[in-house]
Amino acid sequence: MTFGLSRIKPVFYYFLGALFLWYEMAVQSSPSVMATNMMHDIALSSQWFGLAMGAYFFSYALMQIPVGLLFDRYRAKNLLMIAVLFCVSGTFLFSFGTNLWLLALARFFTGFGSAFAFIGVLVIANDWFDRRHFAFLVGLAQLIAAFGAMVGQMPLAYLVEHFKWQGAAQCIAISGLVLLLLFMFGLKHPQKKACCDVLAPWASLKQVLCHKQTWFIALYAFSAWSPIALFAELWGVPYLIVRSHLHNLQAASYSATIWIALAIASPILGLLSDRLQKRQSLMLLCCGIGFLGSSLMLYSHYQAPYFINFCMIAIGVAASGQILCFALIKAHFPKQNLAVAVGFINMAVVIGGALFQPLVGYFIHRHHVLMQLAQSMGYLESDYRFALAIIPLCYLLGFVLSGFCIKDRFLSALD
Repeated sequence: MTFGLSRIKPVFYYFLGALFLWYEMAVQSSPSVMATNMMHDIALSSQWFGLAMGAYFFSYALMQIPVGLLFDRYRAKNLLMIAVLFCVSGTFLFSFGTNLWLLALARFFTGFGSAFAFIGVLVIANDWFDRRHFAFLVGLAQLIAAFGAMVGQMPLAYLVEHFKWQGAAQCIAISGLVLLLLFMFGLKHPQKKACCDVLAPWASLKQVLCHKQTWFIALYAFSAWSPIALFAELWGVPYLIVRSHLHNLQAASYSATIWIALAIASPILGLLSDRLQKRQSLMLLCCGIGFLGSSLMLYSHYQAPYFINFCMIAIGVAASGQILCFALIKAHFPKQNLAVAVGFINMAVVIGGALFQPLVGYFIHRHHVLMQLAQSMGYLESDYRFALAIIPLCYLLGFVLSGFCIKDRFLSALD
């Protein structure tokens, strides 16, 4: 019986931590299906709406290294409970947003709490599981996160239809309170590390930042995830509505296909990379698939459902390549530096949202103003196409990095 519990406990703790990641991704992607209604209700242009939503990623990105340092020193349970409280508070505030600054503040608070989610899952995996399974566990975490993002797409779109975006946001906040109770009574932590096992914060950070491969891997993570942050999490649904003349629910269903593909591809890619002992070549392949799918989506006029789904699947599969960044970075640093190293890579992942969500909104609006002197009622497909050209450029950057800069490295038997 003891042996059985010893095998079940790590799995339970891992999935409990991953539940926060699921919740965080639902919160992160929720503005995508609210965008059209919110811009109408609050009278915001795309550039200001993108700026307000991008505040989430600014706080998320800024907190990654501090969060890594905190996880290296304090218990995951306490940190995750505080993080959930920030998410719940920010989401409640968001539901009462009536202007740009209140929405931006709400997203900033939510991003602050969400910054703990992904690192928290990987710390739990590192504490309770054999290191050889790390890439698979990162992929599994990404699968759970993708399902959370899908909750922020199709199911949430139904809530927006029936309860408006304010009511939908309040439903998300209430579900966060349930998660807080689960953490309070269900999550445990291994015995606290001895002080000698933990490097001083600056020493730990210096080791991570002075390694050249850290920067190449971080740039790849940035290029692989930026298309998700700017398309699947915000501008994808509005673009598909205009491109293919779809209803909000239909566009959300296509956008959700990205998350389904990402969910399926991530653990498979992690398991495959562990078995083949290859990361760099698989990362290269992912960028090629993403470049093909995004280029077809933007520059082809085919409207067939199977064609749109193919493009969405390609973008989702391409994004799964970023999970290999965490396995690569783990192979370069000892256990006591892991949370800081993971935090830096995750910061690079989310910087794309902080940078590109408002930038794409600005480009959409400026292109519309410059090209439509008569000021038509809404944004056009050409406006979105011009701004979303950033997506294939990101995949080109990732292709170059994985082809010429990133080197494979695996854990030895002694690691």
